[in-house]
Amino acid sequence: MNASEFKETLKMENKEKFGRWGSERRRDSPDKTKLYTELPPTNSDEVVQHGNALAATGHYPIGTTDCFNVGIAGGCGASCFVYREGRCESPDGIGRDAHDLIALKQETEMDWTPLTERMPNPEEHKRVLIYTCGTDFAGEQVFDVETETLNEYLYENPEDQPEVCKYATHWAVRPDAAEC
Repeated sequence: MNASEFKETLKMENKEKFGRWGSERRRDSPDKTKLYTELPPTNSDEVVQHGNALAATGHYPIGTTDCFNVGIAGGCGASCFVYREGRCESPDGIGRDAHDLIALKQETEMDWTPLTERMPNPEEHKRVLIYTCGTDFAGEQVFDVETETLNEYLYENPEDQPEVCKYATHWAVRPDAAEC
């Protein structure tokens, strides 16, 4: 095996272990820059590779969850494959970006109710979608939250209420309400 074949073998080993986060220069090593610049994992195989790359940096443990890997790579959102598969560890924190909002509007005929008119009933709907239009959340966004979190009077300290709930202006029944 000549030097060029050996280098190619090392690249393949890195690719297998670390995927697109593998180094092209160092043996059995991730490229730390790629951990910050590459897009988040998009499937379970990539999550394993991303997790290997994080662990190899020495800053993260082996065996991080799918949700953790996607989240730390900046991939939290309604388009996250972990969220879509119903395995998200923090579905309350999922905001929707502009593309998701457009798709949601096109896919469903949703009736948005202003919170100033009527609060959702937690006995009827365990979870609802809320809409925020404040600048604190990068413009318009939709969040999936537990209905009870909208009631500010349930909190001994007003600061304990989730921030997105404080700024919500409208709510709607989730399109998949039958599954909840």
